[in-house]
Amino acid sequence: MSDDDIEMRDETNNYTPLPKINPENSKLPFVEKYRPNTLDQIISQDDIIKTLKKFLNKNSLTHLLFYGTAGTGKTTCAKAIANFLYGNQKAGNILELNASDERGIDIVKEQIKSFCQTLNSFSNFTLSDESKNNFFKLVILDEADMMTTDAQSALRRIMEKYTNNVRFILICNQIHKIHPAVQSRCMRFRFRPIKNEECLNRLKEICKAENIRYDNDSILKTVIQMGDRDMRKMLNLLEATLMSSKKNNLISMNDVYTTAGLPSISEFEQILDEIKNKKMSLGKIYDLVNKERLTKGYAIQDLVNMLHDKVRKNNQDKNGTLDVKDMLTIYKKMAELDFILRKGGDEEVVLQNIVCLVREYEL
Repeated sequence: MSDDDIEMRDETNNYTPLPKINPENSKLPFVEKYRPNTLDQIISQDDIIKTLKKFLNKNSLTHLLFYGTAGTGKTTCAKAIANFLYGNQKAGNILELNASDERGIDIVKEQIKSFCQTLNSFSNFTLSDESKNNFFKLVILDEADMMTTDAQSALRRIMEKYTNNVRFILICNQIHKIHPAVQSRCMRFRFRPIKNEECLNRLKEICKAENIRYDNDSILKTVIQMGDRDMRKMLNLLEATLMSSKKNNLISMNDVYTTAGLPSISEFEQILDEIKNKKMSLGKIYDLVNKERLTKGYAIQDLVNMLHDKVRKNNQDKNGTLDVKDMLTIYKKMAELDFILRKGGDEEVVLQNIVCLVREYEL
């Protein structure tokens, strides 16, 4: 990351309220229903929001590049900027495209260029007119890292040529896929994953608004862990868990695991106990575990992740039974298994390795 990039710092954020829900949107999924509408409603990215608000208040917005992991508020921030600039007059002033669908040079040369060649609906005002909110149009290009090299080259020229009446907001996860010449024309903002504490507070607010009941915070913390601090994943999992719950608006830990398609903690521990049973041969244990995971639909990747979490917690525990050398060996082996799975390797071979690993180190 460059020193020029602006990112979230580890500071305590002030309370950020939920966006007000329009009755017409009450049936929307949680992801859209609780999407912030203004910059003030966005959590965890305080320094970025503060900087953007200064630009907007001075009416001196430049081209922007938002990057970082998924579900951290990049697209929401771009939409909030559009709401600030145009309010209900967004039609004709904003072009919003998803580069994963429209990634070729033709889209840049035709659709984007045509949009940039026209003035916005405020063009009848003079720049000195205080009633005019802004003098430029806005292009929001989501998943810009999916654009082809030719498309990015064409985009670079358009950004430079039409800078007098158009501003671009590029959004991506992998900034290294954005051409350096395009990056140099933008102010870059790095969105970090949302803090666990702020994720928990936001989920609590949503549960209160939706009248969702839960026994303790560990249930919501599990949702956060499974969502990997991606707000979209967390809200989708929370809503799916609510829908699958057999009790009226009450969600349990088992509901969360079942909805996510994961074995519960007790089921996972039972699998480990079966593997560590020295009265059975490794071959029989493998057949037993493999049959169980096929019957219940467990993914090998999920078993690897849960085993990794268990080893990590063992390492954090002062009474952990593994020494440093063993921990390093286990971590290295699990990294290799994860790599094999992500490359489409044989799941049964990976399961055989898991059985041997658990048996050898009595995990």
